[in-house]
Amino acid sequence: MAFCYRCGAAMAADAVHCRSCGAPVPAARGAPPGHPDEISDRSYGVAIALCGIFGIVGIHHFYLRNYLHGIFDLGLFIGAFVCFFVAAVRDEPSLAIVAVVLFAIDTVHTVWIFYRLIVGKARDGNGKLVRHERRR
Repeated sequence: MAFCYRCGAAMAADAVHCRSCGAPVPAARGAPPGHPDEISDRSYGVAIALCGIFGIVGIHHFYLRNYLHGIFDLGLFIGAFVCFFVAAVRDEPSLAIVAVVLFAIDTVHTVWIFYRLIVGKARDGNGKLVRHERRR
């Protein structure tokens, strides 16, 4: 008996794909022994730089092909910006509070993704780890 590296579901030891989430078994897709995942073709340095510079806008998600994350991050940024603008024009402090909360959520999300990128646990849109590894 084995367990899926992505969802943790139990599966047969000779399975090629997980029945729950469809993730391929590392040995079945040719990954080196002892290495649970393949490495992304996306540049680790570029991902770190984009997250560090444009983190709250979400550009790094689009670079890593995590489009839904990118849309969510960009939506938080635009929503906060619009709330700040409307709050300033209409002099509504409640919208300013909403804007601060949206920016806070966006910032916490960006810090979490930045941390995961630095420690090598972030994944691209194909489920591959974004790491700085030497290619052989």
